[in-house]
Amino acid sequence: MRRSADHARTVCLNQLHALIVTAPPPLRSRLTGRKRARLVAAAARLRDRASDDVEQRAVIEVLRRLGARAQTLGRELADVERGIEQLVRTVAPELLAECGVGPICAAQLIVSSGEPSRMHSEAAFAALAGTSPVEASSGPTTRHRLNRGGDRQLNCALHRIAVTRTRFHAETATYYESLLARGKSKREALRCVKRVLARHFYRQLRSLPSLAFAE
Repeated sequence: MRRSADHARTVCLNQLHALIVTAPPPLRSRLTGRKRARLVAAAARLRDRASDDVEQRAVIEVLRRLGARAQTLGRELADVERGIEQLVRTVAPELLAECGVGPICAAQLIVSSGEPSRMHSEAAFAALAGTSPVEASSGPTTRHRLNRGGDRQLNCALHRIAVTRTRFHAETATYYESLLARGKSKREALRCVKRVLARHFYRQLRSLPSLAFAE
């Protein structure tokens, strides 16, 4: 539900921005330069000022409807996210204590690992998360490539956590900088961080009594 509401709001906002770009200059000047929340509110408040310009009246009507729709979807999204946060605090509050783990990422970790058979080993969880390297060796050349499989929503959650932790978590930041110092690119270093986080959260998820993983 959250994903569909977020997607619908994004589509609505994209339509709003695209219409403002092509709107008549007097109308465009009333909306440009505003940040998202103010832009949406301003669009929703638009009213026809008894203009004789038929095109402008039509554009105002569409902008007003798009603004109102974006506000409705924003409220729906906020309600859903509050519900998700309450559920996570009930089921696994320990996850929220982790640096970089907000309610949405925590919920994704729980949902993706919810089936015990998917969590029988660290390697299985890493494969599920798409953080395990894929063998791509040829002849005497040994190499690995990026794993593009697995649960991409789980991979995205780990990516967000990794980006945050490289900035605000001292131990992760030190590890990340050491990888860069050894010649890793930023992308390669971040992938390494994600693999370490997959192992970390595998152990943490397995230890949560509320999830009751079977041995």
